[in-house]
Amino acid sequence: MPSFLRLGQKTVWRRPVPSMNCIEVKKAIFFTCVSSSTLWRQEHNGLGQENPAFWNNLINLKSNMMRIYLPPDAYCMVSTIDHCSRSTNCTNLVISAKNPTPLWITSAEKASEHCRVGVSVWSEYSTDGGKKPDVVIAGCGVETAFEAVAAAASPNKDCPDLRVRLVNVTVLMVLGQTHSHKLSQDEFEAIFTPDNPSFFNFHG
Repeated sequence: MPSFLRLGQKTVWRRPVPSMNCIEVKKAIFFTCVSSSTLWRQEHNGLGQENPAFWNNLINLKSNMMRIYLPPDAYCMVSTIDHCSRSTNCTNLVISAKNPTPLWITSAEKASEHCRVGVSVWSEYSTDGGKKPDVVIAGCGVETAFEAVAAAASPNKDCPDLRVRLVNVTVLMVLGQTHSHKLSQDEFEAIFTPDNPSFFNFHG
């Protein structure tokens, strides 16, 4: 698919091609797809569905032809699928979970903006809205978002003076140094700070 897209973009008369949205569901791969297992969820066949090699293959493609999305909840999932279904000339991989999960973002509008940017501070789960943090905790993925929220809340009891900023990443490649959707250095430092420690919770 990427080879055909690359050649098609060099052909003047060819119109944009609908993107290929890749979904893996219980070892069956379809042309329109969502990777159904994330992290180590063993209430189903988790061990057979957690090979990150497919991600690695996509990351090695031309950056303007590849997107990897990890929506953390249902609102973000709807926004992501809507975006992917409208996109053209790229390969989209959406990685989600099959089980019910909390709605971390409280409205479809907020979720849409979070997904548009690809990363944001979750102020409602941070100390004082995430202002002047001592440490940044980030999650990327469904289960890892759950763990990051729990980790951000845990110092309240043991280290009440520790200021925590919680960050969620839903478009993986905004963190890439060469990707077309990457954050600028100023944007990166505004979220992760230039000098405070950051803990990035990720399963890829």
